[in-house]
Amino acid sequence: MSHAKSLRVIGQFLDIASVPSFELEKERHAQDYLLRSDSLTKTPEWILRHAHDENDFIEESARPVADDGLLRFTPIDISRLESQGQRKRRAHSSAQTQV
Repeated sequence: MSHAKSLRVIGQFLDIASVPSFELEKERHAQDYLLRSDSLTKTPEWILRHAHDENDFIEESARPVADDGLLRFTPIDISRLESQGQRKRRAHSSAQTQV
């Protein structure tokens, strides 16, 4: 996924999770993004943990964890969030078409 698309997906997540201030950096030798925030609560962690396809199962140990204001977004997390957003946009568009 492109850098711009990853940033868009992470930004949409932060908007939904109501994270007011943060620092975001990309790891040098990985595709992961690290988010630091003093205002990070358990809500963003919960949203990210449950942002997966209904038929997918994510092992607890493989899920990203918010710890001391740090949240890791892996390429898999970003793709999962993008897929979830696409499904919601399609459902919303379909609902508007039926009205």
